[in-house]
Amino acid sequence: MRSIPFIVGVVPLFLLFLFTFLSWYWLMGNLFSNEKFLEGLLVAYSLPVTFTFTAYVGKVRKSIPILHFLSLPFLGILYLIMSVSLTQRKVPLFLPEAIIGIGLVAAVMSIMLYPITELQHYFKYKPVLFIAGVIFMPLFIAIATFGLTVAIPLLHELHQLEESGKLSMEQFFLTATTKLSLPAFVLIGLLIGFWASAAWLGSSKTHGQYVSGLELGEMFAFRPDLILPGGVNLVKGVLLTGMGLILMLHIDPTLPRWNWWGFILAFWGIMFLIPIRGIFKMILRRERLLGNSGVLKNKINFAKESLLFFGLLILLYGFLNAFRAVVPFTVLVPSSEDWPAIIPVVISFIILVPVRMMYKSRLLEGLETRRQLFLKQLLLWVGVVLLIYSFAFAFRTKIHVFTNSLNYANNPLDFSIGIFLFVLGAILMLVVRPLALRNEFRALLRIMPGMLAALSEEKRLVVMYKRLDFLATCPGRQRLEHVKYMMDGLETLPSNLRAIVRKSMIECVARLPDEKRGIIMSTMDKLMFG
Repeated sequence: MRSIPFIVGVVPLFLLFLFTFLSWYWLMGNLFSNEKFLEGLLVAYSLPVTFTFTAYVGKVRKSIPILHFLSLPFLGILYLIMSVSLTQRKVPLFLPEAIIGIGLVAAVMSIMLYPITELQHYFKYKPVLFIAGVIFMPLFIAIATFGLTVAIPLLHELHQLEESGKLSMEQFFLTATTKLSLPAFVLIGLLIGFWASAAWLGSSKTHGQYVSGLELGEMFAFRPDLILPGGVNLVKGVLLTGMGLILMLHIDPTLPRWNWWGFILAFWGIMFLIPIRGIFKMILRRERLLGNSGVLKNKINFAKESLLFFGLLILLYGFLNAFRAVVPFTVLVPSSEDWPAIIPVVISFIILVPVRMMYKSRLLEGLETRRQLFLKQLLLWVGVVLLIYSFAFAFRTKIHVFTNSLNYANNPLDFSIGIFLFVLGAILMLVVRPLALRNEFRALLRIMPGMLAALSEEKRLVVMYKRLDFLATCPGRQRLEHVKYMMDGLETLPSNLRAIVRKSMIECVARLPDEKRGIIMSTMDKLMFG
């Protein structure tokens, strides 16, 4: 079973995802707008669950490795038929910006899940758990649908009730809490899946084996599974933390609304944080693994951490507009009165860029202790919380500026939901992401022997020698860890590729200076004989 040429396959796959997502979006909108919340929840989860299940069946039944893609037209047509059969309220769902936003998501899904190389190897480099993590990402389309069809009309109704003056403040808060309670539980039901799909990406089972045909250059392969888990945990952790913090500190009862233009802006923040920064990190990591010390220069590391900060600014501003249901750069624009909000932004920059960069440069890559991993992520989390708080203040979100002014009795619903989401976001950033990053690094070490085998013999000997020469200079624990996972990866290769790599390794070890050769041989003996 040969691979399908990229252009021939990815365009129809994109159209298939787009059709299915739009049908899914329309059906959820019809259900939510008619207050069929349970049915809406079931439909929201039906797409990612069905896609994941059929991927699992396709893996078990090796004769159908793309069964999960074949489920898309079935689901799309089913959703379309169900939508047409429902009594519809007039809800503005198919705006141009909605089609653009959903189209961007469909494009990402197509590229991430497309079978680049031979189909029979598909599940070797795209495990089912990875596929599940990817296909659950569009669950935020359900959150967007909820914001458009439930939150916006309901909050508009409550605003009119408040403006009418018919109720006292206590009566209004009680009425608002009662009306928002059921929709709030629906939102939580959606966000739990949104959170869980990031959490399981932290598992080592997310990463596949080496498969030939994925190389984009020397020692560089198209492997989204090596950058997506850490990036998704960062982005979803930031969003849940931000949503939780604003709800927790919000004065009036509210729910996240939606604006597709806000998402389209935030999408480019996601691009900076996951693929662009992720590829940059992979290139730098490859150079470090080969002992090219030039990549450790402060300027390059500063640029890498600045990408993080810049991406966070775009992401947070875009989603703040999306959840406030306004178009970016129209309503949420800071004025001269908002200058104090610059202070936490500056502090956040100092923490996220120079401080975090200097701390990370002192760590042994891939061998950080739990305490070091936690502290590295804690610096990131503190910087993110400061950014969120400054954005909420600068753009006049209705929050309490100081925690000691809070009156939780007035808005217990939002405070409870906010605390819950805030904790979920913190778990992703402080607990799951460190595991995901460590597993990404180990997976990269495992596929290195395969990438070496893909090089020409002349180039392979050059790269292999540089790698072994660098390993001989590493601290013992780090060297042992690197060699262990590379040897694990070597054992997964076909016998012909394994023989090629071993032959080159023997030649390169023999060429090393006596002292370094002894160090490498001692490390291998320790792994083999304990």
